[in-house]
Amino acid sequence: MSQPIVKPLRILEISANSPPQICGIGDYTHYLSQALKSRGIEVKTWSGANADYNSPGWKPLAVWRTFHQIKFDQFDVIHLQYEPFGFQQSYLLPFLLARCGTRLIVTFHEIFQRHKLQVIRDAYLARSATDLIVNDAGSEIKLRTLVRSDEAIIHRIGVGSNIPDSTPLHSQDGEIFRLGYFGFLNAVKRVDLLIEALSVLHRKGETKIRLRLIGDFQASAGEKSSLESLARQLNVESAIEWCVGLSGDDVAKKISECDLMVLPFVDGATPRRGSFQACLKLGRAVATTLPAAEDSELQLVTNVLVIEKLDVETVVETVLKAVANPALVKRLEVVSRSLAEKFSWTSIAASHHKIYNSTIL
Repeated sequence: MSQPIVKPLRILEISANSPPQICGIGDYTHYLSQALKSRGIEVKTWSGANADYNSPGWKPLAVWRTFHQIKFDQFDVIHLQYEPFGFQQSYLLPFLLARCGTRLIVTFHEIFQRHKLQVIRDAYLARSATDLIVNDAGSEIKLRTLVRSDEAIIHRIGVGSNIPDSTPLHSQDGEIFRLGYFGFLNAVKRVDLLIEALSVLHRKGETKIRLRLIGDFQASAGEKSSLESLARQLNVESAIEWCVGLSGDDVAKKISECDLMVLPFVDGATPRRGSFQACLKLGRAVATTLPAAEDSELQLVTNVLVIEKLDVETVVETVLKAVANPALVKRLEVVSRSLAEKFSWTSIAASHHKIYNSTIL
């Protein structure tokens, strides 16, 4: 008797943006889709551009037209990578997807509703989904508050790094201790504290310490200009290296040359931080802050240098602790590599595959 033909899973992944557009969630969807394909899953994508289905600008007419072009019954699961701002706060898309007639899974990458209508929209979307996914413990708490249910099925899957691997290089000059920062510039990432701390360190005679700021800062030109002005006022502009608009390989090289990556997040380091994951993957020692709801798999207290308080004095103390203890830095580098394995794209895809299978049974 011939064996029945087993068809591969067919998934539609939806994200607001996709490469080469600069977007962390667009990169996330791209890498996830590639990893899912390597598991034999058929993946199509709907995005703002460079996808199987496109909705430029996510304006209502574009969304309406694209939605009615898609044959949803050909997919086993529709998976929305949801971040309201990326979708231009669309009200039409959630409404349509909730009625698409195919199993809907929603990953809430951001849970931030400013107005009552946004709360209603996102709660409606969450309650319409078969399964929900978040990136960290804090997001799970927010999402349960939004859907007002302790029984909702919410899975936690962290993000992976969109930066290629690189051999650790460290500073080319053995006399230099290089601090690094990687990511966007905004109010929840206190890069201003790094510049102020660098100034204090230099006044203390620690002039061998340098600061390298790495990222594509085109979307935050105003913040970059303010930070450059601050550096000039504090007379440390010559000790700061701006690494802007680099390729993925060059970004990896610049990060791997740093002795300590310092990530002063207002809301703490969690598995949803792609910049944090990149530092782990590249085996860097990391100094960062604790979130209100910590994820057990990170065990930050033992795996990073914890910045106990977001002020200049504490950042200075944390940096000096690393400078004075090379053995500690080496241990944290080893820990980072090990920790990063939990958040590989292979592991992330396997977790999603399991959810997809359980959803269609």
